[in-house]
Amino acid sequence: IFITNQHTLLPKVEDFLEFLKDDKEAEILSNFIKDKIEKFVDQNYRENITATDIAKALYCSPSQVFKQTNKFFNLYINGIRLAKAEKMLAFLDDDVTKIALSVGFYDVCYFSKLFKKRYGLSPLNYRKDFIVKNSIK
Repeated sequence: IFITNQHTLLPKVEDFLEFLKDDKEAEILSNFIKDKIEKFVDQNYRENITATDIAKALYCSPSQVFKQTNKFFNLYINGIRLAKAEKMLAFLDDDVTKIALSVGFYDVCYFSKLFKKRYGLSPLNYRKDFIVKNSIK
């Protein structure tokens, strides 16, 4: 596994994962890769990242990234972005456009549509509802 040539490393890692498929070591390695993916996404979610970008950074294949996210990759990234936006809407006074852009959505209408689908309220109504529910009486 300790191969210095990146081009030969990719097939070797995937072969190793396949070899250990039903083994505890495979689970540990899989969790390690998943953790690295999550850290990469957490640090780069504001950017227009792809599974290929992550694969290059982690020296694995895009298919391995898809396998580890257990979802369609865009749904995975957008879920993280929406969760970040939810917190920002609740605790910051920034307008919805600024928040959408800051978490990596470049189309505010698309952001609002996804946010409403996930949380049942538009971003602005979510903020208003949060303020009402958490105001001191």
